[in-house]
Amino acid sequence: MEFYKDLTYYSHFHYERAKNIGFGKQFSENEKCQLNPFFLEKVIKYLEFPLNTTRGGNMRTKEINGVPYTFGFSEIRVINSKGTVYAAPDEMIANVMDGEYFPPQEFVDAVMYGPDPKSEL
Repeated sequence: MEFYKDLTYYSHFHYERAKNIGFGKQFSENEKCQLNPFFLEKVIKYLEFPLNTTRGGNMRTKEINGVPYTFGFSEIRVINSKGTVYAAPDEMIANVMDGEYFPPQEFVDAVMYGPDPKSEL
């Protein structure tokens, strides 16, 4: 996976006005973030709507609530309540689950309080 610093603007496959989240494990002040216990429950919903699916990623399989997920081949998009878009590799979710990465608080807030991935927004 290529490295892009959190909250810089996304330009991996093309340019879009999204902010990068979790492209490479980053250990910084984000480590101090306390994740809401429902964060993982909510962010997992985004796996149903993958973007930029590719071949040749770092395949990683994890079981979540009895459902196997394969990470490393796509991205997700999260929108906050003000319309800011965040781009993240699906593998970021597995890294959070393993305690290897903690996203910035503004991304956590977008997942928790932004529109549901199934919404029409």
